[in-house]
Amino acid sequence: IMVDVNRQKLIAEFKDLLAPCSRDLISRGKIECVVWFDQDDDSNECAWIARIVSTVFDESKDVTSMLCSFPGFGDASNVYWLPCIWRSQWLVYQPNTEILNDAKYATVWHKENFDASQSLLAQTKEYLSDLSDDDDAGDDGDDAY
Repeated sequence: IMVDVNRQKLIAEFKDLLAPCSRDLISRGKIECVVWFDQDDDSNECAWIARIVSTVFDESKDVTSMLCSFPGFGDASNVYWLPCIWRSQWLVYQPNTEILNDAKYATVWHKENFDASQSLLAQTKEYLSDLSDDDDAGDDGDDAY
């Protein structure tokens, strides 16, 4: 099997830009979806958007999982136990739409999944921008230049 080194580098760079998820974001229902990396049917590593189905974690000795589905992939009713934490390392990432929509990374996505996830991403973007608004407390946006 031929490994596409440039694709692997691009995916590694993409992962480095994304922030790992947190139990708080998920369990409090603050985000609707997460970014997950796995192979597609052709064995190419891809970025996927996983819709969070339940915010209850399934804990085992080494792996913590949660129920997710993958828009645009298979039957919409299919749900999967997605491993999100291995020992103490997060395997899923926060969906930062600014990074996700960067044309440089358009090829890392499972296309049908990404296209079918746009409304989920819009909801999450709204929430994440609400979070960042806290940084602007006292700024009325009317700065004169």
